[in-house]
Amino acid sequence: MGSRKSVFVFLFLSLTAQAGVDTSGGGNTVVCFDSTQTRQSVYEALVRAESSGINAVNPFSDEAVLRTIRTTESLDLYLHHLPRGRNQDQFLSTVAVQPELNADQVLEFLLGRIEKKNDFPTEVRNLLADLTWIAADGVARIADTGLPVLFPANCLIAQTAYRKGSQIYFDRHLYNKLDDFNKAILVLHEVLYAIAKTEAAQDSSKVYDLISLLVRSELNDFNNVAFAREILNLIYSNEKKTLTIPCSAYYADQELSCRSRVDRWGGAQLFLTDSADLNVHGFSLHLYKGLEWMDRVTDLATGVMLLPVVNEMSSVGHLKIGRGFQYKIEFSAIQLWKDPVEFLRSGTRGSLAQEISIAVENSGNKVIGVKAEKGSWVYFYENYLGITGATVAYKTRNGILYIPLQHVLLGEFGSTLASGILSEDLKLGDRWTNRKHFKAGSKIVFDSEGNIELAK
Repeated sequence: MGSRKSVFVFLFLSLTAQAGVDTSGGGNTVVCFDSTQTRQSVYEALVRAESSGINAVNPFSDEAVLRTIRTTESLDLYLHHLPRGRNQDQFLSTVAVQPELNADQVLEFLLGRIEKKNDFPTEVRNLLADLTWIAADGVARIADTGLPVLFPANCLIAQTAYRKGSQIYFDRHLYNKLDDFNKAILVLHEVLYAIAKTEAAQDSSKVYDLISLLVRSELNDFNNVAFAREILNLIYSNEKKTLTIPCSAYYADQELSCRSRVDRWGGAQLFLTDSADLNVHGFSLHLYKGLEWMDRVTDLATGVMLLPVVNEMSSVGHLKIGRGFQYKIEFSAIQLWKDPVEFLRSGTRGSLAQEISIAVENSGNKVIGVKAEKGSWVYFYENYLGITGATVAYKTRNGILYIPLQHVLLGEFGSTLASGILSEDLKLGDRWTNRKHFKAGSKIVFDSEGNIELAK
């Protein structure tokens, strides 16, 4: 069984030994014999075994019985191969598997096909790694197929695997009669049914439907969203369960790798699978792996809002500022546009993840710096940086004056102070000489020495 843990024991499990433990059957094989008489005798032996408990004898342990078997097929594939339509002329496709592959390789091949479309195989592999496979001389029969299907007169359903907690007992005689494709399907069935049982499944019927879907040759042609939702509807009862599918997002001519969380109702949320460095209007913007956005928008230049994963990320990226881009400011949300739209109103912007203080070059010993609180919006375009709700610390003869601004504009990628809109009235200079009075809402400018003038 390759990576699966396996030991040989010889027992025929009694149903009475399973009470109080998470158990499931469903790993069945359709066994066809050389005659109806042989089938009947084997069937009767299986019925006797049910009532014999721990001392039961498995008829498939008899070499003479094994020699009468003409075909064996997992019940999942048997059902998949049944004709559809009233005219019985429609058949589902089945993926071709290279004959040299063993059962583990076939299973990995099947999971690999699914993995290209969504992350469901991750849960399958995780559960598979926790299961111990025990080769037994036979296993108890469980009526949990949930199917109203009968079989040819010379065939019967034989229980081939039985799960008890994290242990799966399997009939080594029947298992060895299966080809590697059917062995892989048997293993997949047990894992899927174990997942379904945790979701309150009463029988295997949905598992048969899911496996029939997974072995279709045209799987690659299925719509990723529809395929993920089909898995969710077939195997999970938890309505909040999601799967992720691969996608690509773009900003200008830059491609970003992403995945989309899909639920059964149509909602979707995208997130970056790798960090990315973007050239945004001349600025260097770094996006962090895992940030999210809504509604399956893949063109980030349309103004989509990039948000952190709830309770997992404090920021979604940082912007490098300064003449040499030597400083960075962290953002808790980012909205991108291809064009500035209306700078300082609806252009490309980021919400500050923490308070910042920026030292500017044109201070003239008057401007100490620009301060902005957490949550303030920072707009950036070409070499300009605009900040809403900022405060300028300004040195006067009487001490430090803090000037609140509705927004402030910095040039040279945040290195120089250009202008601002006053949030309240501002008075500068001595009472009797050089007194300047600026009203709230006025636009002021800062010259190369840090002096404040009313914008013309």
